[in-house]
Amino acid sequence: MDTKAATGTFLPRAKGHYFRMTITDEQKRTIDAWVKKNGRNEYGDKPDTHYAGGNPLFDEMSPKLKDRYEYILERNPELKTEIETPQGK
Repeated sequence: MDTKAATGTFLPRAKGHYFRMTITDEQKRTIDAWVKKNGRNEYGDKPDTHYAGGNPLFDEMSPKLKDRYEYILERNPELKTEIETPQGK
């Protein structure tokens, strides 16, 4: 397993902390391929999904946008197993 995949940083949030993943380039390619293969939109949701404000990455607790790959993994937990399994195994 790539050690980068297991690291991350804790970032403050309104109530407590949350873990921000470090997602490798290889994992990003795997996620992008999964999105395409499953006919999902760029955020990993069904293509007809509509978002308040037009973007699901907006975080009301912070002026920053949530990472697109983290959002996809949060909404599709089964994908975490796929990105943690080395290619060809």
